[in-house]
Amino acid sequence: MIKRLTGGITKQQVASSLLVLAVLFAGGFAGYIYGYQTGTGMFPFFYETEAVVPPDMATASSDTVDDFVAADDTDLEKYDVGFNCVEYALLAARNAHWQGIAATVVRLDFEDGTGHMIIGFPTEDAGWRFLQIEGSIWVYPRVGGMFGDKKIAGLYYLCDFVWEPIEEGEK
Repeated sequence: MIKRLTGGITKQQVASSLLVLAVLFAGGFAGYIYGYQTGTGMFPFFYETEAVVPPDMATASSDTVDDFVAADDTDLEKYDVGFNCVEYALLAARNAHWQGIAATVVRLDFEDGTGHMIIGFPTEDAGWRFLQIEGSIWVYPRVGGMFGDKKIAGLYYLCDFVWEPIEEGEK
């Protein structure tokens, strides 16, 4: 005769329940390992991490930059809350870096206190080239000039986490 534990559960039921849980856990763990290995090509826990870095960047020619812009699909991203000119510029600059092309985000400050971000390419044959990512439109911003319906008060590029002036207006 099987002794009943408190609450009317037998030792055999407890053992069976624990066995089912152990099988489910083992199956889930095996599924995790299989899925991880299938997705990454290596087994979890038994690999060495390796850093992947972009190629060395170089100042490119205008033709190389034009080819990159034509092939890059950043401008196809949907412009919306959470993905605006800042994200466009950062994503396009990152894509250029992965192609070995020097690029940086460029901040336009307007006289009304607002701003906008585009991407800048320092080229070896044409100086700075500026791209309005949304629409892939080449623009020619200058302090005192107009961008859309706003007057530009400052033009800066990001270099080592510091905004350096390309052109500055009077303070």
